Amino acid sequence: MATVSLPEGLKIRPARASDSSAVTTLVFGILQSFGFTPDPSGTDADLANLEATYPMSGGCFLIVETSAGEIVGCCGLLPLKDNEFELRKMYLASRYRGLGIGAKLLRMIIAEARHRNAKRNILETAFDLKDAMKLYERNGFHPVQREKMAARCDVIMALEL
Repeated sequence: MATVSLPEGLKIRPARASDSSAVTTLVFGILQSFGFTPDPSGTDADLANLEATYPMSGGCFLIVETSAGEIVGCCGLLPLKDNEFELRKMYLASRYRGLGIGAKLLRMIIAEARHRNAKRNILETAFDLKDAMKLYERNGFHPVQREKMAARCDVIMALEL
């Protein structure tokens, strides 16, 4: 995993099974702050068991953590088919946005996809999440047409690797 410089007191690490509850709380809180309804039995079911969903399937899930152990960000990489991976659950607590942490996390997850011989990285997002869409575009993602998987998402983007 690539090393990146972060603001003092923060680190990025692979998720552990014990992180699932804190990650769920973070993700659901951010979703609700943007007016979205969490879907724990559907598109958010992956949060119940991070290890089984991500590393055990050939992907990874990264956590942004404070020195006090608080989880303030996350991002997952899930293998699909034909060397295609999906970037999932990229969230960062509001007080940590605008510091370059999201960009570093995104670059790390793209590097992980390349390390796993991915040919393409896709993601789903919502048009209303303007800052996230700008971040993805700055890092080479572009809108594509394909069947969406998450009901709350209305934009699908891809990055050819």
